[in-house]
Amino acid sequence: MTVMLATVGTIADARVALEHGADIVELLDASADYLRALADARGAARLCAIAAGRDGAAAAAHALELAEAGADCVKLRLPPSLHSAAFISGAAAAAPRATLFGVLAAERIGDLDVLDALAAAGFAGAVIEPADPAERSLLERVSLADLRRFVAACRARDLASGLSGALEPPDVPRLLALEPDILGFRRALYGPDRRRDGVDPQAVALLRGLIPAQTATAPAAADQPTDRVFVRDFVVDMRVGVYARERERRQPVRFTVEVDVARPRGRRAEFRDVFSYDVITDRIRMMAEAEHHGLVETIAEKVAEAALAHPRAMRAMVRVEKLAVVAGSVGVEIVRTRG
Repeated sequence: MTVMLATVGTIADARVALEHGADIVELLDASADYLRALADARGAARLCAIAAGRDGAAAAAHALELAEAGADCVKLRLPPSLHSAAFISGAAAAAPRATLFGVLAAERIGDLDVLDALAAAGFAGAVIEPADPAERSLLERVSLADLRRFVAACRARDLASGLSGALEPPDVPRLLALEPDILGFRRALYGPDRRRDGVDPQAVALLRGLIPAQTATAPAAADQPTDRVFVRDFVVDMRVGVYARERERRQPVRFTVEVDVARPRGRRAEFRDVFSYDVITDRIRMMAEAEHHGLVETIAEKVAEAALAHPRAMRAMVRVEKLAVVAGSVGVEIVRTRG
């Protein structure tokens, strides 16, 4: 299950985030006094803080101080790869008494050695985020395929995975498909003037509504009226086919996908009800980045499966066409329905 982390700057903002359903609230520049002040408002939510330190030992000491003051988890920003191993080794002293997360810059997403070091040192998880999210968001810096590999690599090492970095509401359904443990938000929680407006309760509630809680959303009933979301003539290059020559080079493949989505009953549709076409195009792009696919039928099934994973999706038609085999196109069209 994915949980929502809200990063805020003040105690007042933290209280708003807690009131409106954030699972984890992270305090920037948190002190022991800040953490103690929020003890009465936390409820079932967790508090997170960022430990500072020029080296691993100093960061470990600060992490222990924050944990003793009430931080349920502590994030440590890892230095460049040349110094990461020594830093992690020094910080490991805090692992038995504090829940530690290592924060990696997005540019290091493929650094599996650092994940091995975090797991060996007793860290609980790893978070990937841009070094400067004000310039470009996580999804502008890192492909979904790389994020998917990062989540899988964390899972293989029993590390929780976190994704963060100028994320916005439309990014949520795209990233939920990767099944990370944590999605972190900061900028999306605030009004236009962050200093004056503070955390916007409606923004927190919107994000909370987009991330399923422990109780799964009930699927739509079969008799509900539907609307159609479509992606037409979406062409990507990928390796697909049973012939040896088709394993050696990419070929253009065209996708047309139509998804019938149930309308919500008795109320105006909200953002959380929307079935985003990004779910379809992201799935196709991730498959295009994979090594090789033997059959277009298998590709079509995976696209339909991704579409029908949405609780309001009732029916999916997927057409997959190879464009480089004959003068026209060859392929397959399938229709799948929920249940």
